Amino acid sequence: MKTPFDAFDSTTTTPDAATGIGRWSDADFVRAMREGLAPGGHAYFPAFPYPSFASRSDDDAIALYLHALPPVRNDALAKREQDPAE
Repeated sequence: MKTPFDAFDSTTTTPDAATGIGRWSDADFVRAMREGLAPGGHAYFPAFPYPSFASRSDDDAIALYLHALPPVRNDALAKREQDPAE
């Protein structure tokens, strides 16, 4: 998504390891949801944290987003990583 400030990749909660969050640990996921921090420590803005996750247990959020959905490759993100000029 291009904005006047910068280009941002839209978030994806697919458990695809190449283009999603499939390499994240359960703790990485919970930290992103609750604190808005990526596994590497940088802040997600404006996508995370989601206030609606505050009422869910860690186990429910992990089960729903890391383990219940089939992986879907984000081809747009993969293409942008190969050709960042677009």
